Amino acid sequence: MLIGALLFWATEGKRKISEPTEVDFQTMYNMSKQDYNLLLESVRNDTSSPTIDRLPWTFGNSFYFVLVLITTIGYGHLSPVTWQGQVFCIFFSLIGIPITAMMLKSVGEFIAKATTAILRAFERRVLKREPENLVRKCFIATFVLMIFMLLGGAVVTKASEGWSIMEGIYFTFVTMSTIGFGDYVVNDGAYVHKNMTRTVITQLNLVFFILGLGVVSSVLCSISQLLESGGLGCRKRREEIDQNEKTEVTDIET
Repeated sequence: MLIGALLFWATEGKRKISEPTEVDFQTMYNMSKQDYNLLLESVRNDTSSPTIDRLPWTFGNSFYFVLVLITTIGYGHLSPVTWQGQVFCIFFSLIGIPITAMMLKSVGEFIAKATTAILRAFERRVLKREPENLVRKCFIATFVLMIFMLLGGAVVTKASEGWSIMEGIYFTFVTMSTIGFGDYVVNDGAYVHKNMTRTVITQLNLVFFILGLGVVSSVLCSISQLLESGGLGCRKRREEIDQNEKTEVTDIET
């Protein structure tokens, strides 16, 4: 990740961003300063979702971009513009995404196995009974853990970003499930903020989201196991019915 961040910083950080200034805009469209301010205010009021300004390619933002890239979250708050950066992005993704996917799969399976072991030990030692339906119980346990993480993310984003609890839950789930619409991004997608507190919160959020990716991966693994066990159960039940029908036909013929 550090190597990728350094290379993106080197290729994209040298690009100079040239945007029209207020004077250029007024001259181009023959607008007065008052009309320009009214237009600017109108655009700000009519924007319902958080807006993200074009970010500079600092090392911190490059590191943030690499993390969002290899986890396939893809907020879209920052993207390479130079052809060197775009080419490197393709090849870096081909290597980074499979490695990250394997890591998250391993973390998810580890959490699921650890949860199953804890449930098995709890039922045997505390409840003094043989455990049953461990797959279903593991799913419930990991799902409850995911709910707590969603609520935790909502509380943090409410304090740091001023979002509502529902917006925070939505953003946290979209991030942890790697959907990453990009309509909500912590700290406007910047890795460093002029307020040190927000910078620390952003960095802690990255660690929190990495752990959350593993938890959501565990929940998805549990759902897959439930579906597989349900499918196997239905198939087994169907085979038993077919066998019984064959036995009945044989008895009738006899």
